[in-house]
Amino acid sequence: MNGRAIARLALAALIGIGAASCAREVEESPPGAARAAAEIAAEASAEIAAEASAEPTPVHAASVQAGPQSDSPSDAPLAAVEPPLVAPTQPVARATDLHAPNLPSASEAAAAVLDFDSLAKRLRKTKAMKLSAKLAFKRQSDVLLDAFRAYHRRAGTTTLGELRRSYDRLFHELHASLHDRDPPLDRDVADSRAALWEVLTDPAKFNSSDLMAGT
Repeated sequence: MNGRAIARLALAALIGIGAASCAREVEESPPGAARAAAEIAAEASAEIAAEASAEPTPVHAASVQAGPQSDSPSDAPLAAVEPPLVAPTQPVARATDLHAPNLPSASEAAAAVLDFDSLAKRLRKTKAMKLSAKLAFKRQSDVLLDAFRAYHRRAGTTTLGELRRSYDRLFHELHASLHDRDPPLDRDVADSRAALWEVLTDPAKFNSSDLMAGT
């Protein structure tokens, strides 16, 4: 029983005491008035007792604190959606980015091979050799050409192997004079060495180069 019920019982007791006192006073009154006062006091006591016996329904804190639950699927937390993994694409090389190596053209490669006339002109213009060295090289070249003329005419006793050794020795001396002072000419002479030897040893090429006449 809570405080409110206790207060109502106390009030009923006070009413009962008041009713008793009123009853004493009513005894001296006429009989009808006494019965009316007793009925009023009895009704008041019955109402107070009924209210006191009725206890209030307890309210649970969990029902108050808990909010309304919704079964709607839209209230459920959404799962994190990870973006699909996309492999990085490698940039495609454009055709303009692909540069071919700087290779010499066919005409440039052919120009690097010297014949006897172009070799003589390049040697006259180079500053890598002194005049005395140029004259010495010309004398040795003339001696070698005379030996090849005799070889092709079958008028001499010099063998092709001996001619090859003389040829290699002449180009070795030329390389020693050019490799530090005129590298471009030294490179062209080295590139032309095999072609010049082929002209000297082949009778048809030797004649077509006007080397047989001594020009």
